[in-house]
Formats: sequence, C-alpha cells, structure tokens
Amino acid sequence: ERIAAPVEKVWKALNDPDILKEAIPGCKSLEKKSDTEMSATVVLKIGPIKATFNGEVTLKNLKPPHSYT
Repeated sequence: ERIAAPVEKVWKALNDPDILKEAIPGCKSLEKKSDTEMSATVVLKIGPIKATFNGEVTLKNLKPPHSYT
C-alpha cells in the first residue's frame, strides 16, 4: 500500500498505539508493552453474535523505517 506521506512520519504512526487502535476495526484497547510487544482487545460482531478477543502482538523482522511483520 502506498501512502502519500514521509516515510518517517508513517513509521512513527505505525508504532503509535493510539493511531493503530483507530485503524483496527472493533479495537477497544491497544497497549504498548515494549518497543516490539503490544496487547489488544477487539470486539467483533458477526450477525447476532458478538465476541471479545484479547491478544498479544509481537513485531518482528524490524527494518526501520521501512518494514516489520
């Protein structure tokens, strides 16, 4: 995906829990635990079923400011 913004600004946004939270549908919380770890709570509704999921995110293969997985 191409984003019309400076690479450094995009990298900073991709590592900001508040910005990421707004970009993830149903995300109720996203907490940065370290530079490579976050915990998240996401609420999803599919038809009449609504579920809350808690998970951990680990950033790997960091190549600042260009990529991570």
